[in-house]
Amino acid sequence: MTLEPDYTVLVGENNSGKSNILDAMYASLRVNRTVKQGAFELHDYHLADSAAMAGDAGQIVLTLRFEESAPDDWDDEFLAAFNDVLALDAANGQNRVVIRVTSSAPASGEVETYDWDFLDANESAHQKKNIASLNRLQTLRPFFHLPALRDAAREFSNRSSLFSPFVNDPTFDDELRKELIDALSEINEKVLDAHEAFTVLRDNIATGNALLAGDDSGVVIEAVPSRLSELLANTQVSLQDKGGATLPLDRQGSGSQSLAVFSLFKAFVQAKLASKLDPLSRPILTIEEPEAHLHPSAARSLWQLISSINAQALITSHSGDLLGEVPLRCVRRLKQTGSGARVFSVNVGLFGPEELRHINYAVRAARGELYFANLWLLVEGRSEAMCIPELARAIGTDLISGGVRVIEYQQAGGPGPFIKLADQLGIGWHCLCDSDDSGKGNEAKVDRLLNGRPRNDHVTVLGPSNLEGFFCSEGFVEIYEAHAANEKRKVILHARGTPDYAHAIALAIIDRRKERAALEVCAEIAQDHGKAPMLLRRMFEVCFRLAQL
Repeated sequence: MTLEPDYTVLVGENNSGKSNILDAMYASLRVNRTVKQGAFELHDYHLADSAAMAGDAGQIVLTLRFEESAPDDWDDEFLAAFNDVLALDAANGQNRVVIRVTSSAPASGEVETYDWDFLDANESAHQKKNIASLNRLQTLRPFFHLPALRDAAREFSNRSSLFSPFVNDPTFDDELRKELIDALSEINEKVLDAHEAFTVLRDNIATGNALLAGDDSGVVIEAVPSRLSELLANTQVSLQDKGGATLPLDRQGSGSQSLAVFSLFKAFVQAKLASKLDPLSRPILTIEEPEAHLHPSAARSLWQLISSINAQALITSHSGDLLGEVPLRCVRRLKQTGSGARVFSVNVGLFGPEELRHINYAVRAARGELYFANLWLLVEGRSEAMCIPELARAIGTDLISGGVRVIEYQQAGGPGPFIKLADQLGIGWHCLCDSDDSGKGNEAKVDRLLNGRPRNDHVTVLGPSNLEGFFCSEGFVEIYEAHAANEKRKVILHARGTPDYAHAIALAIIDRRKERAALEVCAEIAQDHGKAPMLLRRMFEVCFRLAQL
């Protein structure tokens, strides 16, 4: 899988392999230079069946390739840092640094083996274990992980790897340090003088010490820590509500805590970490479900925070609201197939500017939920987009649970862009076309993109003309009569009950009433499932079958 130089977002169903990729990144980039075990657990190794033993598991092989984006992209200093392990790709003239981590599952009574190597241009291991280059790689590409489970009480403690650098590394100069210490001492004395109970407590402790140790001196009570290090160690972050009251983070809601921890992670990378990095360094981050516990509006805004981090980030998400803001090139869709997990991505170069504009609009309008569908049911206009899901519900068919998402393609100039996108993302598709002139044009576009696939699996045609004509011909002409323009009905010469009359009524429908009429058809079908058109029943069956592939 190729990652974007800035941000890559992984989407896919549960158990599609997203977390495994993040774990693989961790195992490869946090490779231990000396310890030979401990990177993996027994269940990380693949066992072919329930009878397989640990020793039967296949080897884990993880390979990471760091490559120039173009020939001569890396400067001389960067090249010199990895001179001994550079691998030149003769095909494109670009330098690479390739590291491979391998591990074998322990057989009974044995321990796990764990090893790493840099690879040459032929992807064979270098004979020498180049510790210096590994150190340099881990310095220039430091790795950090933010899990989905975020506990503000833990992460904002002085033992947290994220928060401790902010409180354990004061930057006060000597003059300011003395001024602060004097101020703390003054505050402490005022508190003690104002609270007489402390004086009584101090005198009693001094008396007790004198009885036991013969010394009544050295009793100090600090309402406020006199040492700056102690003061910083007890730093507490609170949030203020609209009324001005403050509550500590660990007493806030899950969403506020999650967002605060994410912001701490961002601050750590941008401020404390960046100040200690080599000028050539660029962190690699893995972030699990940054939208966890957030309101949809907050999730949509979150991408602005993520994209402002100067790092290469690999992110997993189940939020359509967040994905609606993510550039198309950054999305990687994971799908489990019979041969294992596959990763799908979009080559935006295959789309024209107008096609991309329509696609991006559709993704944002659907709040990114298109990425989570197993199949796209492409329909021509708004009437179909409203009616088809309602019709499915009316007959007890749940498109959502079947992984089917209805998409209107009329505003995108036809179904072509969505078919190309679905094919690139590994998403199934089926197109519902009218049989009028416009519909025939859409049929032709679909036919050109079938690429040998069965036409019946991917195309349903509404006759005799469009949705209105189809429903009129299927026995719902009375509903459409009520929505036809009077002046057009008066000139219909065909006998009522004939196909020609039904076709004429369909042409007489007032445009603004088409959607209302279609929904009334769905309501009638909900009362009597037997009235559901067989053509659409078959279409739903085909869609559900394809969605399971």
